[in-house]
Amino acid sequence: MKISNLIAGKYYLTIAAILGTSLSANASGLIYIPMGGENNVLIAEQDNGEIIGKISNLPSVHGLAATPDGKLLLAGSNEAREPGDKAPAKPEGVSAADHAVHHPNQGGNKAANKAANPPYDNISTVSVISTADNNIKRLIDVPGAVHHVAISNDGKYAVVTLVAEGSISIIDLNNFTLLKTIATGDFPNYASFSNDNSRLFVSNAGNNTISVIDMANLIVERNIVVGASPEHIALSNDGKTLYVNNVSDGSVSFISIDDLSISKTVQVGDNLHGVDVSEDDKTVFVAVRGDDKLVLLDSETAEKKEKTLSPSPYHITTIKGTNELYISSADAPIVWVVDQNSLEIKNKIEVGATAHQMVQVKN
Repeated sequence: MKISNLIAGKYYLTIAAILGTSLSANASGLIYIPMGGENNVLIAEQDNGEIIGKISNLPSVHGLAATPDGKLLLAGSNEAREPGDKAPAKPEGVSAADHAVHHPNQGGNKAANKAANPPYDNISTVSVISTADNNIKRLIDVPGAVHHVAISNDGKYAVVTLVAEGSISIIDLNNFTLLKTIATGDFPNYASFSNDNSRLFVSNAGNNTISVIDMANLIVERNIVVGASPEHIALSNDGKTLYVNNVSDGSVSFISIDDLSISKTVQVGDNLHGVDVSEDDKTVFVAVRGDDKLVLLDSETAEKKEKTLSPSPYHITTIKGTNELYISSADAPIVWVVDQNSLEIKNKIEVGATAHQMVQVKN
């Protein structure tokens, strides 16, 4: 059953509130689709791709990640504002004191939590959303517009990449506060945690490196030089290999996590974007925007298989337990559902605009 969100001023009623239950009760899983300038996240049923609702009031939402238990989403805003501009409205159920702590640079709240959150030239707000009712529970300011979001495998930390600032911000999910901002390199784009959460990998498109963050000490441990303009990255499920899309030279770097060396570099095509890995780690999926194709790389031999996918395949998300990929288009308001083995297009989901960092939440 399709039910649209009901909007009342700046607040909204979720479908879950109307039905008195979670959306996920009626599906084997849900796919959350951030819609950028549409300022919302669409909710699709995993089984059939039907759009069954949306979460509103999320300005320029591009980056999205879910906690391992699926209970929370963190949505980053790619819309920066000057400190002192009007703060986002306080979420229902959050005390005024807690709200002030999370917005230390807003008007009279500038002095709050100053040690952890010094004044910034630009800020944006990360929204913490409960998947039980799809309501925003917390709002956390970070120093600059957010591009992508990652969450550690133990659910303790979230990381947002701040492209214009040359840094990342680490959020403590125990108390929803900004823990530290770390300079990585020019134009940090994507982030991924190691399986044991001891390291964080960050792609820096502006200086052709992957920064390796020591999470125990919250410092840059080293930088690995890769190809030209590394953007999206994906870690294999066994945690042994990091795959890096080098957008400008059309290559994919395979980084061995054991010794942080590049084991191979594979030429793929023009203007790469999304990358992800099959559940069995045998296949790497690469979106090639410039050539209008999806490329599959054998993770051992780097043998290539291609499928035309037009126009402009963009973000890729492997949907675990289904043998499917969700792939958005940069130039059309659709998300393709593609079979990982046959490469058959099983569905085209009309989303109304460009979809970004999609997230699966399983029951």
